[in-house]
Amino acid sequence: MERDKFYFKEKNSVEDYVKEHLCLNAPVLLGLKPAAIFTVSKAEKARLEELLSSCGKKRGGNCPLEEYCGGARMEEAFPSDCRVFAIVTLHSGEKESILLYRKDILYAHLADRKVKRFLHSLALGYEEGADWILHFKKRFLEYKEEGREFPHEIGIFLGYPLWDIRAFMQNPRREAKLTGYWKVYYKVEKAREQFQKYDRCIALLQKRMEEREKGTERKHIASLCENVA
Repeated sequence: MERDKFYFKEKNSVEDYVKEHLCLNAPVLLGLKPAAIFTVSKAEKARLEELLSSCGKKRGGNCPLEEYCGGARMEEAFPSDCRVFAIVTLHSGEKESILLYRKDILYAHLADRKVKRFLHSLALGYEEGADWILHFKKRFLEYKEEGREFPHEIGIFLGYPLWDIRAFMQNPRREAKLTGYWKVYYKVEKAREQFQKYDRCIALLQKRMEEREKGTERKHIASLCENVA
């Protein structure tokens, strides 16, 4: 989804920017995508952490995201035995680059046999039993502050297909067959379908927020997952 189509076109407060971040990262919130990397102010990060920190902790309580998502019970869409989301600061300056991820999805993704084999094959220090998220943060920081090689494995954490990550690493100048959430070199129709799912997910959460602003009826947030499938 192109940013200029997003409805929070005039942003006058931290709350406005936070709403935009939540909508644009709806695929992560609803489990279609393991993680996202984006830039925020320190105040926006603090507000996001406040909103996301309680989701999935326990049933029956109020989820902080309700006020943003049309009063829906977000926690019912998530596992109940852990904090669902985590935010890791990758680089801090006037603005902060953060990794927002949904724990259950990213951990399962990184545990995938093909993903592990691919990371090991890169010989970048992703050793068995190590904290790969912490190691990625180290490499991202070295890239930003020391000008070292770009951490191309970033695509793994963001859920890109391994074949497209490999193709880009082999030849970054190679013309992609499709460009959207990532550069696509193989299985174009499959990627296009995934892009469309992400777009529908963002549009649906945006609609819920718009409905809340207007005070109209809302559907349960868990139904979003069904609507984007």
